Amino acid sequence: MSLKLAAAIVLMLALNLAGAFLIKTMSGLGSENLSWVVLLGLGVVVVSAARVGTWLALGKRFQLSFIHPFLSLNYVLAVFLGMAAFDEPFRAGRLVGGVIIAASVVLLSRSSHARDQDAGGMP
Repeated sequence: MSLKLAAAIVLMLALNLAGAFLIKTMSGLGSENLSWVVLLGLGVVVVSAARVGTWLALGKRFQLSFIHPFLSLNYVLAVFLGMAAFDEPFRAGRLVGGVIIAASVVLLSRSSHARDQDAGGMP
């Protein structure tokens, strides 16, 4: 896997987690913190726009069947984010599921993939 592809996937994962963090934080605020809710809402809009741009760039250059499964790592990372930032409980089932997802992504990343030569065209 090229360094550019890995960086783009890491960026996409970070943007997904940032959006989830902002939404979860925003939902926990009450009406007395309206200015914070508005500020976090603007952050969600910016993060969402960056996610769409990153996804379109990845989808234009690489095969969807190769890049999309990497987004499954969000489930694993979200478990740790939830435990660290929101004191969510740790459960063994989440660990087992995370290991299965991570192992699957490792196997996928070792497979051969090519740039999508027909990107943007109709099949």
